[in-house]
Amino acid sequence: MNLSKIQSFLKSFQKPIHSRIAPTPSGFLHKGNAFSFLLTWILVRKTEGTLTLRIDDIDKSRKRTEYLQDIFDTLHFLEMDWDKGAKDSQDFEKNYSQHHFLEMYQNEIEVLKTKNAVFECDCSRSVVQARHAESKNVYDGFCFNNSDKKITKKTALRINTDISIAKSVQIDDILNESLTVNIHKKMPYFIAQKKDKLPSYQLVSLIDDCRMNINVVVRGSDLIHSTAAQLFLANILEKKLFLETTFLHHNLIEDTEGNKISKSAGNKYDSFSVKYFRENGGTKEIFLRQFCEWLGIESKKSLEAILDSL
Repeated sequence: MNLSKIQSFLKSFQKPIHSRIAPTPSGFLHKGNAFSFLLTWILVRKTEGTLTLRIDDIDKSRKRTEYLQDIFDTLHFLEMDWDKGAKDSQDFEKNYSQHHFLEMYQNEIEVLKTKNAVFECDCSRSVVQARHAESKNVYDGFCFNNSDKKITKKTALRINTDISIAKSVQIDDILNESLTVNIHKKMPYFIAQKKDKLPSYQLVSLIDDCRMNINVVVRGSDLIHSTAAQLFLANILEKKLFLETTFLHHNLIEDTEGNKISKSAGNKYDSFSVKYFRENGGTKEIFLRQFCEWLGIESKKSLEAILDSL
């Protein structure tokens, strides 16, 4: 972690940071999630801004009650506070689930249609893999390039990324300065609406960040291409607020073999999950010491002490 760049950014950013933590209830939160949350909390509190808890539950197939509860258990274990968002899992289901905002997301999909920015696609994952086995499941625009083909199955809506509008997306990043991503090469024809007619993560994340007036987003470096996809959408939908957002893509926590740890890759309840850590004698003080090592500062015993040291 390049701490000097973070400190320089905090000195130059002449307004409160409004950010969010946005876990998905698709597995037990791991150390990387928690470190990202803590870093976001520090940036917000350092500038006397606001922190929103947003839980990304648009994908119903991966959502589990125990994973939703684990989000609140983890935040309470870390003694993190937040200013906006659900107080507990019951409050979330009643008032904050993304499924309460489907009409708003659908309105944006209709805008994409009027701008001819999307096209129907009935290709399954297996079909895509069979057509281009060497492309690692990267969609090749088959349905767009064969627009006269008869589509009879359930369809998804894909974004036409092969257009001149911001094909090369620039990202204002704190640690990496200006990043440039060619979205058509990295995420060609990404999905805006899935076959179940639910909006995609990329669209929902963009709309929610705008709805919540977020001006700084902290996320792992593995999501740089997702950031680029959302900025590409923001250009089409003319979301000025998101286009002016500052990003911090931090380095990832890796396992002993150098692979990133992930909730969805089998690491649901192992030594990397915060649940496992706290249920096997781990304390907040030990966890904060590990966080300080990752951040590159002298070990502190409380979040307030870490905040004061920056």
